[in-house]
Amino acid sequence: MKRLDYLDLLRFLAGIAVVCTHVFNVGIPWGSYPFSLGWVFVEFFFIVTGYFTTEHFKRTGFDASLDARMGRSLEYTKRKFARIFPYSTIVIVPNTPSPILACFLKAFGSL
Repeated sequence: MKRLDYLDLLRFLAGIAVVCTHVFNVGIPWGSYPFSLGWVFVEFFFIVTGYFTTEHFKRTGFDASLDARMGRSLEYTKRKFARIFPYSTIVIVPNTPSPILACFLKAFGSL
């Protein structure tokens, strides 16, 4: 399958819209901001990602034995995990202390 640049672009724009929803919608009442429909972009992002995943498996073949399909699925999952995990860690690790600190301050008051 040749690369579908327009779908990659749409998926990228949907991802940016989701990020904008999370960044700019904090503390603003629901429905009063242009990004209040951010969930639509999340759904679109997952639909397009599902399309790419399905195309990958169509290209590698569905008619193989169950063991061969499971092996390909496992390899695909490993590759995706290896690609996504470093970026997730960059986002999750620095943000983990925030809710923990907030709970601590709420429980014990400010220091």
